[in-house]
Amino acid sequence: MPPLFDTKLTPDLYEVILSYKKATTVVERWLAVTSDRTDIKARLIIPDMQQAASSIKDTRIKVPDLIYYAFDKAIAARSEVTSHFKGFFGTRTAKANNLSHESFTKS
Repeated sequence: MPPLFDTKLTPDLYEVILSYKKATTVVERWLAVTSDRTDIKARLIIPDMQQAASSIKDTRIKVPDLIYYAFDKAIAARSEVTSHFKGFFGTRTAKANNLSHESFTKS
């Protein structure tokens, strides 16, 4: 689902958000399929992603370059969005959403 457009979101930043969501989905799906999760359509939260990555690491499966690229793109784009919104901590919700992005990029 695309993010809601608001006055703090420029068209360029909106594109960055769509970009990181797409890249994150690519990584999520690859992790789900490669780690033999039965619920491959479900969104993975960070602990799920870490668990899937750990199980893949143990099998020594080669990570395709596309996944490295998507992961790098997701982290770079999420970092850009996080930096942008650091100035808009008017509500607890805004701060919580930003912390969730920081958690992803630091994990």
